Amino acid sequence: MRRGAVSECCSLLSPWLTPLPLPCSKTVVCRQKVMELQPQVEGLLQQMSVSERMVRSLQERRQKELWNLLKVACSKVRSPLSGSPEGGAPSQLVSPGRSLSRTLLDETRCSDDSLLVIEESKTFESRLQSLVQETLEEQERDSKVLQQWDWLYEEGELSRLESQESL
Repeated sequence: MRRGAVSECCSLLSPWLTPLPLPCSKTVVCRQKVMELQPQVEGLLQQMSVSERMVRSLQERRQKELWNLLKVACSKVRSPLSGSPEGGAPSQLVSPGRSLSRTLLDETRCSDDSLLVIEESKTFESRLQSLVQETLEEQERDSKVLQQWDWLYEEGELSRLESQESL
């Protein structure tokens, strides 16, 4: 009598147990692929944090350079050659202890410094743009890799699983 109950139980469970290995094997395959992709994802996250720190430092440096340029521009506006910015009487052209050529030499040197700072700023800007572009391209490429989950279900397997669920 016991044997009959066991065999009857097995025959009743058989339709439910036969499709079970397919989802289990799919789960194992998915887990393996996730484990394979995990180091790549961690590497991408690390690269993104490094790029973020680099972008932040370049932005800080650019901001400092802009403030320096602003200081230079403000000092030019208040310089003795242009007079006071408030519209008062202009200062003397040359102070008593300095010659005109020395004043012009100082202005040329200051102008050269400004041009140097501007060139350096342009260089950093182009580096920043290229880093941002590289980061965006890497992120787009890696997100495409991560979105390729089509291999999980093929159309036939998906419809078969749906029909089994409806039973």
